[in-house]
Amino acid sequence: MKYIVIVCDGLSERLIEVTDGYTPLSAAVTPGLDLLAQRAEMGLVKLSDSMSYPEAMRGNMTVLGYRPKSTWGAVTIFEAVSSGIPFEKDDVVFRCTPVQFSDEEQFGERVVLSAWSDIDDEAAKKLAEIMNENISNDIFHFYCAENNGVFLVWKKGEPEPGILYPPSAICGEKVSDCLPKGDFTPVLSSIIRRSAEVISSEPVYAQDGSAASALWLWGEGVIPDIVPFSEKYGLTASMISPYPVMEGMGMLMGIKAVPASADVDTVLSCLDNSDLLYVHIPDPIYCGRNCTPEEKAECIEAVDREFIRPLIDSLEGSDYDEYTIAVVSSVSTSCVTGENTAEPVPYMIYRSTAHVNNGISCFSEQNAFESGKYVPYECDIIDIIINAEKRSAPV
Repeated sequence: MKYIVIVCDGLSERLIEVTDGYTPLSAAVTPGLDLLAQRAEMGLVKLSDSMSYPEAMRGNMTVLGYRPKSTWGAVTIFEAVSSGIPFEKDDVVFRCTPVQFSDEEQFGERVVLSAWSDIDDEAAKKLAEIMNENISNDIFHFYCAENNGVFLVWKKGEPEPGILYPPSAICGEKVSDCLPKGDFTPVLSSIIRRSAEVISSEPVYAQDGSAASALWLWGEGVIPDIVPFSEKYGLTASMISPYPVMEGMGMLMGIKAVPASADVDTVLSCLDNSDLLYVHIPDPIYCGRNCTPEEKAECIEAVDREFIRPLIDSLEGSDYDEYTIAVVSSVSTSCVTGENTAEPVPYMIYRSTAHVNNGISCFSEQNAFESGKYVPYECDIIDIIINAEKRSAPV
């Protein structure tokens, strides 16, 4: 049996925010998804616990049976691993985001005006260089990671140094109110303060011409204790994703990562050498955040037209007689608010050897809800995908 797990970020919507269950997913013309849905097990799965903010990365990890304590920290580590940054098991890695302050004389009275949403490699390289020249020592060292910005490695550091605020949450706040809080506040706050002093002498600019005022430390992470996927589930696995962070996640899970967008040829090539293939499709989440429902529906249609339906046709004409295709939304992303939402997301599991006569016409949030099947956060959806005899519980 071959397994193909297709996870689309932000594919689904929050039903309570739409009329009569009419969502981009249900409105989209998706002959591939519909063909699977008509012969698949369908239901809802909870991929985010009630204590955490719903995020696509957390959803992706949970689909694979891993639950991070801190999604930010996990992302930091995954990015650092994929970038080849050297650090050890007992080191702590921070993300370093350039921020812009107001110009009050007292450092603590300055207001955080903005944070860079991205950073080009030239600016990241210069920031890492001037930080290392002026701040680094045997304990702290800065690194530039291609396409991933700047990181700080704290050798043999404290894995839980206190409360560190993400830059997206502090815009409009005074610096003194959002500096790190905890037992290690002095050392971490001093690095932020020193970065401001260094950058004031050697300015660094974003591509839009805005100048950085300081580097903000956040998203601290350490290498987690992860049981390799093959050891946990007894299957060899590969992963296809265009994102370096997913590549780093796969590397730590012992999953071979292929940095590419989803296409049929790559899938079939990976299947030849793996029992399970994890296909990550990030596109729908951006439409949920930034576009109209109609544009998100068009995005979903493109995924179906360019990947899902051709994949089905290729598998049906291949030498693979026994295969499973699972489709899951990693998180629901609302076109109404532009935010991720924490309710359960739809899934379906199609098995070439066991078609289900379910009377369902299409893959949608409403049909998943009406199926009466539900996988709670405490259970592993991957286990249900792999083990046909296991079934989700009724709602």
